Amino acid sequence: MSIPAIDDLTTPLLEELADGAERSTRALKERLALRFGLSGAELARRGPDGGTVFDDRVMRARAWLRRHRLIDYPLRGHARITAAGLERLGIGHVTPGPDESSFTLVTPLIGAGPLESELRALTGSAAHDEADWAAICLLAGWGPEGILSCSEVAERISRPVEELRPLAGPHAREGAAEGPILDAVLAFA
Repeated sequence: MSIPAIDDLTTPLLEELADGAERSTRALKERLALRFGLSGAELARRGPDGGTVFDDRVMRARAWLRRHRLIDYPLRGHARITAAGLERLGIGHVTPGPDESSFTLVTPLIGAGPLESELRALTGSAAHDEADWAAICLLAGWGPEGILSCSEVAERISRPVEELRPLAGPHAREGAAEGPILDAVLAFA
């Protein structure tokens, strides 16, 4: 395999940080080298400036991600994904925390695709707003925890219960038995 281009490294680099953990650049390079199955010769290949080609490309991909605010550098030589980076990967709905660098991740069970499009069509205009869609998923039991109450969802996504009640009404279920076919499809998806 050849050394991946900078554009081919940006998404995998983000994915390596998707768990929210802070990682050193060295650790990221090692993980990416394993992910791409690079040989020792490929890792040792030098560019015209005398530096290794792979290291240079990882650093440029990292700089591009920072410039676009998808990662930040909490310490010199370390990187951490931002809320915008998680949203770019499509990993759930991100609610900002008390400061710019913190966030709460709400991960729905279903992902982007035809099934999500159909469910959004069934839920109406509220599904066009990402924050409302995340709340609907949790209220309808389409998240990993199952059906949550309005107060549980309000606490999780930091929104007042009063804002969630209109969303819960048309989509709320008392138990999974009210939607066994839908739950089976979601589990399969």
